[in-house]
Amino acid sequence: MRIVTIVVIRQEIGDDFIMSNYVIVTAPLGIDDLQKYFSDDTINFIIDYENSDLQGEKLLVYLSNLELPCDIKVEGNDLESLAKIYLHFPQILNIKVLEEFIIEVLLVRKNLSLECLGCYQDFIDDNEEVVDTWIKKLDSLTLYNMYIIQDDEMKDWVISHEEDDTDDIKGINFVSLLKHEDFYYYYNGLDEKNLTYYSKYFNEYMFNGKGLFDYWSYEKNPLFLLTWGVGAGEV
Repeated sequence: MRIVTIVVIRQEIGDDFIMSNYVIVTAPLGIDDLQKYFSDDTINFIIDYENSDLQGEKLLVYLSNLELPCDIKVEGNDLESLAKIYLHFPQILNIKVLEEFIIEVLLVRKNLSLECLGCYQDFIDDNEEVVDTWIKKLDSLTLYNMYIIQDDEMKDWVISHEEDDTDDIKGINFVSLLKHEDFYYYYNGLDEKNLTYYSKYFNEYMFNGKGLFDYWSYEKNPLFLLTWGVGAGEV
């Protein structure tokens, strides 16, 4: 059985309003759903996880290949199970519910969560190694922030750190968190012991055909904006 519901959501941004069509569907999407998108590209699909034939890793693979704007209606144990798969997933995704869940998990792990002290502890304990791997990579992006400045001495300083030349793309969605403005509070808990020169991540086009710069240079990333301003002599 396929569930289709169209919901119109109005989001206020300053004095402007954006009208977005959210279509609640099950996965895999039907032909009619796809035709709706191709006739109206303002549509965003919400996958009803509980009623979908595709779940778990199969759903994430399907959505990564679909490359359409989607989110997932999922909660509780299903959300945690899907997030565990997401932490290891080797393809870029844009799934807001998973991104926001992992951001909160990382803040809890960093003792930065003001609203959720003690939350997600069982999830963190069960996935401690991969969570800490994400933390090490995300902390090291502060080195990348220095590396992109056009300054040889700064690059030499970055390269002087411990190098990791991994080209492993499992867990590559750590870059998908960077588009969330609220994520950057995370860097209040930076652990300098994690700082690593990820030579391939920093230099190669490993992220769905893009370089790390495409994800780090988010227009509301305060670290990028400050460092770029200093490098340009504007600060």
